[in-house]
Amino acid sequence: MRHLSPMRRAIGAVLVMIGATWFALGAGFIEGSVMSGQVIWAVMGVALAAGGGYVLSRRPKA
Repeated sequence: MRHLSPMRRAIGAVLVMIGATWFALGAGFIEGSVMSGQVIWAVMGVALAAGGGYVLSRRPKA
């Protein structure tokens, strides 16, 4: 990671982790939740993780 602010790193990392969790729930890898096995949560998880990746990879403004 280039020269990212600690806040941007934290937000990006949290988005990726939540997205990965939602994907795992939606895909059925994690059982015992209302979200388990629901495809919409897998799709939303991928989108959220991609957004977090974008936050982490975006070049800071000069």
